[in-house]
Amino acid sequence: MKVFPRCSLFFGFLVLLSACLTAHAQHYSQPALILKPDRIANFRPEFANAVATEIQIRLQEVNPGQPSPIFYLSQTPPLAVDFPEILFLRFTGSCDVLPQMPAPHAPRALGSVPFVKGEPINYILIDCEEIALTINDAIAPMKPEQRVDAMARAISRVFQHEYLHIHRRTSHHDETGVFASALSRRFLVAPDPPTSPSATPAAAVIESVGAL
Repeated sequence: MKVFPRCSLFFGFLVLLSACLTAHAQHYSQPALILKPDRIANFRPEFANAVATEIQIRLQEVNPGQPSPIFYLSQTPPLAVDFPEILFLRFTGSCDVLPQMPAPHAPRALGSVPFVKGEPINYILIDCEEIALTINDAIAPMKPEQRVDAMARAISRVFQHEYLHIHRRTSHHDETGVFASALSRRFLVAPDPPTSPSATPAAAVIESVGAL
C-alpha cells in the first residue's frame, strides 16, 4: 500500500475544499457594499435603508445602468458568494441628526479613502458626526422626517465623492461639483432634480436583516 505524506494529504484536502466551494458559490453580477457603523444603535433600520437607497442613486449617477448593489449591514457576505467588487463603508461617530445648534469646533474631513502605494483601496471612511455638524444650519428649519432624509442624502454625496477617488483611481479633485475638494452644506442636502419614475432606482434592500 502506498503511503502519502500528511502534508500532501492536507494540501489535497484544501484543493478539494476550494473546488467544492467554487462549484457551489453563488455568483452575482452586482457589487456588494458593507455598511459598518461604529454606533449601530444610531443606524436604525429605516435610516440604514434611506442611506442605502441614496447611495444607490449616487452609484447610478457615476455608472448609469450598473446593477444595483447588495448591501450588508455590520456583516460580511457569506464565503460561498462571489461578487465582482466588494466595497467597505465605515461610519464613525453618531449618525443622528443634531437636535440643536452645536458648539463651535475645528472642522474635520467629511470622508476619506486610504491610498496604498499610490492606489486607492475599496474602503471608505465617512464621518457621520462631522456631516451632522456641517449640515445642521441648512436643515434646522426642516421637519424631523425631512431632516433625516437630508442627512441620508448628505451621507450619500460624501460617499459619492469618496467613491470617485476609487472609481477614477486618483487623489486629485475637480474644480466644481461633487468631486470638488470642498462641498458646501447647501450642496450636501439639496434635493435631487425631478426624474421620470423609470429612472428612479427601487428602494435598496439590505441583506442579513437580522443584523439590524
